[in-house]
Amino acid sequence: MVTKKEIAEYLGISRTAVSFVLNNVQNNKISDETRERVLKAAKELGYKSNEAPKNICYILCNRELKDSRYSLLMEDLEDIVSGIGYNLMFMSIKSPSLIGKLENFLERNEADGLVVTGLLDDTIVNALERSGIPYVLYGVIENEKANIVTPDSERIAKDAVQYLIDKGHSKIALFSGRLDLLIHRQLLEGYKKALEENGLPFDKLLVQVVNQDGGYEMAGRMKLLDIEYTAAFCVENVVQFGVLQGLREYGLEAPKDISLLGYGFTELVKLSKPHLSSIYFDRGEVAKLIVNRLQQLIADRNTPPQKIVLDCIRFYPGDTAGAVPNTEVQT
Repeated sequence: MVTKKEIAEYLGISRTAVSFVLNNVQNNKISDETRERVLKAAKELGYKSNEAPKNICYILCNRELKDSRYSLLMEDLEDIVSGIGYNLMFMSIKSPSLIGKLENFLERNEADGLVVTGLLDDTIVNALERSGIPYVLYGVIENEKANIVTPDSERIAKDAVQYLIDKGHSKIALFSGRLDLLIHRQLLEGYKKALEENGLPFDKLLVQVVNQDGGYEMAGRMKLLDIEYTAAFCVENVVQFGVLQGLREYGLEAPKDISLLGYGFTELVKLSKPHLSSIYFDRGEVAKLIVNRLQQLIADRNTPPQKIVLDCIRFYPGDTAGAVPNTEVQT
């Protein structure tokens, strides 16, 4: 039987687009032309869906699927769940109607298991618990009654900063996101620990908060405030890419003048010129852990909750993080 992956390869489009069309996902922004191409190819290639499929639903909370951190994970999950006889559904929920929409879906009992990610909180966990449907949360959240697969954010930041220190850097900036979010507080702790263990002072000026699209402005802010640094750890690839563009505006290059190391392995890493140097969790391993855990919960709903902390850290050397310049650069 032809698979969705094979249809995607045949048409030269993403597996996500094929899945949205064949799973009849609503509000997916797939063009009519692409929809027609997918349906035509599915018919020509002999695609047949299971008449009574078992379903796992991928639920994205308060985030956009256009964010490749989530769309690429969805593709990996679909490859795995289809291999074990499940159909992957998708649902996007956002505040303020988040909980009501989630509860309505759970009441219909359309899924055998759930993978829930995005911006998570205890109200989401409580709704999932009340439903009785096996679920796994993927993200940074603390809740003893939840089944969680979570990145070790503190270790990621610590390893990233150590990598830059080993390259000779001592003035390392942290371009962080909102510090009211647990993941960013954990990244900050890892950053501080790496400095402390290497006898380097913690300078508050080198910790700057930036939104996803503000990397470009961040480079300008560092210049205008005359804050000296030779390297920066960016908490997202999109921030890292923006900083790279901002540096160019001021005639600076990475890594010649400023080294940039990012967190994640999105499409930007290799689309960028130069390629972005990055530290990340192996997405394929993450997807396997999530599905394996969900299978356990589906097989035995009395399985005690468990928090699985990821340790599959990888480095992509890229071209934006190098040794410290011979002379410090003032930005």
